Amino acid sequence: MKVCIFIDGQNFYRSLLRYDESIRVDYDRLATWITHAVGGPSALFGGAYYYVGVSADAPPLVENFLKGLELRPGYFVKREVRVRRTGRCPSCGADYEYTTEKRVD
Repeated sequence: MKVCIFIDGQNFYRSLLRYDESIRVDYDRLATWITHAVGGPSALFGGAYYYVGVSADAPPLVENFLKGLELRPGYFVKREVRVRRTGRCPSCGADYEYTTEKRVD
């Protein structure tokens, strides 16, 4: 059996932060664990697809992380540009801007 892994980058990252901000993920070990947990000891890793929305002004650390994932055999990063939106504060009525993921997964 071949096992492919699909990761929603933003939700995965935010979940890690809520759990423990200092945690570091070994993606190769995680992929091996998921592959064997799902398909058994004879299962083959078919690839990991990491989906994420990226802002044009994202810090270099984000792009370095994504490039590092792509350098791993079998890892594929699917980037989409975050969409700029505006909102209005319900308390004070002030307008504000934010970005959100669209068309990522």
